Amino acid sequence: MEPHAPHIAISPEDRLQSLDLRFLVGLDVRISSDDEDRARAMFEACKRAGASRVIGCHTQPDRHYTDQSGWIEIYEKDKDARILG
Repeated sequence: MEPHAPHIAISPEDRLQSLDLRFLVGLDVRISSDDEDRARAMFEACKRAGASRVIGCHTQPDRHYTDQSGWIEIYEKDKDARILG
């Protein structure tokens, strides 16, 4: 992560469906969690909120960062749709 990039931490106790993510419209978003289901849910929530790019991954805290094998997905909003809408 870039040292000066803003970041937001979402606690495990936070209910994803109650978060107001409208501020993500047009932004690049990076998501990581050691809970794969939560990472995937947050990934989908950011897409629905209108982020232009979402990179999500499931991290495995018991493994070295060079030995990760968890889920990763990249979403990029259609450039034509971004221009029109």
